[in-house]
Amino acid sequence: MDKSELYAPPGGLTVLIAIWFTYRMVVSHFNLQTVLSALTIVLLFIIFFRYTQEKKYIHRLFYLLFCICGILVLGCIFQYLKILPSYNSNFPITGPFDNPAGISSLLAALFPFSLFVHKRTFGKKSKILIAFFAFTIIVAIFLIKSRAGLLAIIASSLPFIFEKGYMKSLRNRIFVLTGFAALCIILYFSKVPSADGRILIWLNSMDIIRDHPFFGSGNHGFYKHYMSYQADFFSTHPNHPYGLLAGNPFHPFNEFLQELIDWGFLGFVLSGSIVVYAISCYLKDRKPFKKYALASLFAILAFSLFSYPMSYPVIRTLFVLNIAVLLHDRCEHKTVRSFKASLAWPLSLPLLFMSVYVTTCEFRWKKITDGEPDLGQYELLYQKRYFQNHPSFLYSYAVALHEMQYYGQSAQILSECMSVMDNYDTRMLQAYNFKSLGEPDIANFHFSRAAGMIPNRFVPLYEIMIHYDTLDEREKALELATMIDEKPVKIPSQKVAYIKEASLKILNKYGKEVEYMGE
Repeated sequence: MDKSELYAPPGGLTVLIAIWFTYRMVVSHFNLQTVLSALTIVLLFIIFFRYTQEKKYIHRLFYLLFCICGILVLGCIFQYLKILPSYNSNFPITGPFDNPAGISSLLAALFPFSLFVHKRTFGKKSKILIAFFAFTIIVAIFLIKSRAGLLAIIASSLPFIFEKGYMKSLRNRIFVLTGFAALCIILYFSKVPSADGRILIWLNSMDIIRDHPFFGSGNHGFYKHYMSYQADFFSTHPNHPYGLLAGNPFHPFNEFLQELIDWGFLGFVLSGSIVVYAISCYLKDRKPFKKYALASLFAILAFSLFSYPMSYPVIRTLFVLNIAVLLHDRCEHKTVRSFKASLAWPLSLPLLFMSVYVTTCEFRWKKITDGEPDLGQYELLYQKRYFQNHPSFLYSYAVALHEMQYYGQSAQILSECMSVMDNYDTRMLQAYNFKSLGEPDIANFHFSRAAGMIPNRFVPLYEIMIHYDTLDEREKALELATMIDEKPVKIPSQKVAYIKEASLKILNKYGKEVEYMGE
């Protein structure tokens, strides 16, 4: 193949990708982050599709991925032995990420390529060495304590199991399904609170999908709606045991639910159709190297059932690469002879400009957050289109305004933020804004909403209790004090102990003797 040539994907797939891209643009109202993300995925696919049409390039990529996996495993071991520092003090192993989800999903997705190298390695000692390395990947995932990672490793074995015809026997199918079910039960009981917390998130996420079924909620759909649905859940189930598990999640811990929330059933079908098309191409043309890409794809999809691997650009890149490998030899007979005439060129220029623009914006934002808040710089960044619907920036700007005692402006910016990210933190900050502005009724509304979002938090109830005590509204203060006194403690702290003691004083003040047994 001439180096200037660029193979064209099948016509049907090209149309499908074009519809997928257009749909995302329209539903997100051409949100810059969505445009940049979708353009990157399309351009990556074009590049990968061109190079995966030749087997030699695929083999080189697989060997490269194997080497990257080796470096990551060594890094994990060094972090576990405390030779290298972890990037999160709460977890001993995070790899190059700030969370174990990133490294465990990447190791699981790269695991099949160690099997590829093992298959192509000659010599008994070399094979033993590669097999030992593959085993260390599994050990690393055990050390990370990633349940999703272990399930992803098992899912990656499915192409090899089916290739051997192992699942043709009814007894073998029953054995495999029973073993998988038993493993799921064991993993559930290994961390029951964590598992139950995710079940709570999934239940509320399905309610969001039910209310926005076809087109979804657009970009940041989960940020925008989830905590309101969680508050509604606890308002109808006030004494539910999940109340002690509730938190302030940023993701539904399931990429399929995330896709449905953001883009609806139509978007989900479009994305799923591309994946199904790629798998169907493998079934029609089962070249040996393709099953390793399929195994990696299965690992990512399995991990996506319980976590958020697609939040990491490296996983999205690997996902697109696997799709391109499965489409090997599926190109049209005609080729695009000039790179400039191909789709890659018109996509590359806007992607380059947008990437430079976004990187510059993010760098300037990070620079002003590292030191004292500079409201002038915040205002300049706020004028940029990129930041006008950026939930994290708007929240950061509102916090800076609050700290500088510009409570009215902070409330205004936070109202914009809450249109794209409504959660416990935004409600609490808004409550403090209106409390400082002398609007106690509005402040109490936001405190109440925050308390409903996360029932195990004490601060919002304490603030409302103090307000009613100041006004000498005995019944309301007593009601709040009783709620605080009877509320179980999720994580003991000095602040919680102080609030508990304050509630006891209110109860005693109004003639109700209660002995507080502190944690």
